Amino acid sequence: MMRNFRRVWPPTWLVATAVFGYLAATYGLMAVAYVTSPAWNYPIPSEEKAALARESMQTLPHQELGGLWLILTCGFYGSYRVWTTHPVFYFSYWEWLSSTPWTIGKPLPLGPIHLVFADALVLGVSTLLILQHPQWSIFHPLVGFLCGHLLLLFVAFTLTGPWQIWHLLLGGAVVLLRIESAPHVVAVAFSLLVFISGFGVRSSLKRMREWDFSQIGLIGEFPSHATPKAKPNVGWPFHRLSPQRDKRFLSSAQSFSFAGLAALWVFMLGQMSEEFDHRNVLVAVASFGFILPFSRVVLYVVGYAPPINLVGRFMTGRWIIPGYDVVCLPMLWVGLADIAALSVIGSGPELNMVMAPLLAATQVLIVCLSPPDLETWRLTAPCRILTTGISNNGKFQQTQ
Repeated sequence: MMRNFRRVWPPTWLVATAVFGYLAATYGLMAVAYVTSPAWNYPIPSEEKAALARESMQTLPHQELGGLWLILTCGFYGSYRVWTTHPVFYFSYWEWLSSTPWTIGKPLPLGPIHLVFADALVLGVSTLLILQHPQWSIFHPLVGFLCGHLLLLFVAFTLTGPWQIWHLLLGGAVVLLRIESAPHVVAVAFSLLVFISGFGVRSSLKRMREWDFSQIGLIGEFPSHATPKAKPNVGWPFHRLSPQRDKRFLSSAQSFSFAGLAALWVFMLGQMSEEFDHRNVLVAVASFGFILPFSRVVLYVVGYAPPINLVGRFMTGRWIIPGYDVVCLPMLWVGLADIAALSVIGSGPELNMVMAPLLAATQVLIVCLSPPDLETWRLTAPCRILTTGISNNGKFQQTQ
């Protein structure tokens, strides 16, 4: 127990900063208001001056600020616990751990990712301190801690999987936004999400040696010279001609899950206010929905130009090059879906409320499932491969 306590406890300077910030937020403003109160300049007895200074001191929002500092500190500590113990955020830690016979049944050398006694101690002290701030509930420090903890776990699951867990966290987060209940209900819901995420952490760490830091090493201690999973780069343009499936390519199951999440978010956010006009939600989804297919087109064509430019198309009469322009079809399908959805905008609020999430899900499915996939198009489309001058590791590549 004490060993885990030492491994997960923040540095002394962080603890001192948290304590000093709480004291300053709670009592610092009170002291400044008491000393600088204009009552001291009044021509009245000293006892009355002190009484008036204390009254002016009580009007300050020190109770709210002190409690808010506690909650934010708990949120930071929850994120800190994941940031400093999860191997995905430190390449050197992952590289060393992968070279050892470590298994999921053994403790992590830099401390456990799951919650331990030290976390309960921090939350216990914060709960006792929050009692001095009646504007806040005793469950607010727990909610803040779980929010920070889940946020970093969400980032880790996004980078390493399993995707089912981080989809569940994303869906649970928007449901919690809609809960209009007491803080203890929200705390229980967050605790359930943390419990579920524990299974995701174990599943992710079991596949730790399969992590590809050439794809996910965007944060932490990822050195530019180390890409353990990256294939040899033979220079432009030969490295682009090899069939290397993009790790970020979505499966059908992931696409349908994303579509469900998009529908859930649109529906929940549209219900945040009973007076909100659902027609505005539908118009917003239809308007911003073009960002998705446009982003897909950009992802496909960057570095892959058409065989002839616009002037060449005009001069030759080849307005459309099917093998290349097929990447623009999702924009057409999304546009047709938007027109069909907007055609029922005056049919009543109930239909508008259903059409907005349905349109969001349809847009996601069109973008994710429309053929061809990225690998097939780049290997078969009639295009000119362009050089960007910069490779994946940020260095200029030349052909030998």
